[in-house]
Amino acid sequence: MLANLSFALAQPNAKVENAFAAGDAAELALLFNSTVEIRILDEENVYAKQQAAVVLDTFFRKYSPSSFSVQHRNNRDNNSFIIGTLQCQSDSFRVSIFLKDSNATQKITQISISKAANF
Repeated sequence: MLANLSFALAQPNAKVENAFAAGDAAELALLFNSTVEIRILDEENVYAKQQAAVVLDTFFRKYSPSSFSVQHRNNRDNNSFIIGTLQCQSDSFRVSIFLKDSNATQKITQISISKAANF
């Protein structure tokens, strides 16, 4: 049973990582909670699922991701987080993604994106 839980938690993480690498806001939106707190550079707000997808799509169009590499990840008490580096054409960003268990599935509740030089 523990192996099944680990596998279930790993699936959303892999989808999140692949979607960031591809700059695919629509794929990320499938994993959003009904509201998502998003901080991009110095702007922070809580968005409904559809609005959050538009905000991320705008970011991806501006910066055009080329890769996403995970620096750290952890699963604990039905919550998980991923910290990684998003490499774009001209910039690198530190990305923190928090997921929470909701009805036996993990949903993204928070995303933070900052310039890599800021951490």
